[in-house]
Amino acid sequence: MNNKNVIFWTKGIDQLIAENRNVGGLTVQMYFWAKTFFTNDWNVYSFSDVKEDNIQGIAFLKFPTKRYIGIFVEIFLTMFYILKIRPDVIIIRGAGRSLSYLSFFSRIFSVKLIFMGASDTDFIPGEELIKANHDKKLFRTGLRRVKNFIVQNTFQQDMLRKNYNKNNSLIIPNIWLNETSYSGKKENINKEFQNHILWVSNFRKLKRPEWFIELAKQLPQYEFVMVGGAIDSTLFEKCKAETSGVLNLHFLGRRPLNYVNQLFKTARVFVCTSEIEGFPNTFLQAWANNVPVITTFDPDGIISKQNLGAVVTNLSELKSTLEALNENNKYKSVQENIKGYFSTNHDAQYAYHLIQRFI
Repeated sequence: MNNKNVIFWTKGIDQLIAENRNVGGLTVQMYFWAKTFFTNDWNVYSFSDVKEDNIQGIAFLKFPTKRYIGIFVEIFLTMFYILKIRPDVIIIRGAGRSLSYLSFFSRIFSVKLIFMGASDTDFIPGEELIKANHDKKLFRTGLRRVKNFIVQNTFQQDMLRKNYNKNNSLIIPNIWLNETSYSGKKENINKEFQNHILWVSNFRKLKRPEWFIELAKQLPQYEFVMVGGAIDSTLFEKCKAETSGVLNLHFLGRRPLNYVNQLFKTARVFVCTSEIEGFPNTFLQAWANNVPVITTFDPDGIISKQNLGAVVTNLSELKSTLEALNENNKYKSVQENIKGYFSTNHDAQYAYHLIQRFI
């Protein structure tokens, strides 16, 4: 047994497992990493808004969210749990103010801290996906104290070096686990949709969901499925209303991870319309099911270089590319490329061995 302690500094993994709440790709990746460390005999901890619990080998510590006095609660509980658990390693992912005091206490108590990049904006000062400017400043203060970084692509690595003068980083794109590895079950494939064009993302402006809606309007011969939670509730409701009269477009709203995996199993093509990402989990969900990706964002040019789908820059290109990709010979060629690429580039155990450099 390893008998070392690791804390995955996030909330929501328990809700992801219970399928009770909308979560993003960041939480999914932290869950996969937590399961990977557990498989390698670590004592794994994370946090819950709700209660203390132990689910699938992950010990959840109660870390309630408080309005108005939230930052003081966070500072106190950060110090409290570091002293209580005495972790050997803490892993945190994505931009947030908590990195400021977490990096401070980690240094004081000699705990190894690893920051994992999520969006490319994490490493562009002022562009972080954080609402309040003072919280952005706290995050940047914390980032400057961190020594060990996991980034998802060379752009993040370059921005980290340029903007923060940090050179100690590893490029590890997102990892993926087969659903039987994390849920303990394999659900029946959803027969409701077959050979559909799929869009999956939380609704926010930079995801450009309106592109997908317009695409469905222009291609009535195809069936389209749209899935995502309401990060921006105004945009979510606007898109929901607009899709109500589009007969070939099914607007499903938020759906749990296992359900979405079933949608990927029967999809024909996955479409990403984001302005910016890190390395989307949805790409891995698609490739795990041998589904080509058409995207406006291509991390490190992987899709173009490996021919895993297609990269487009506008709605017109998206329409023509989708029609072209559906030609059987081209489609089968892309599927063969996906098989060769996916099996060797996103394995969780291989990523775990890489991260040992920081542990």
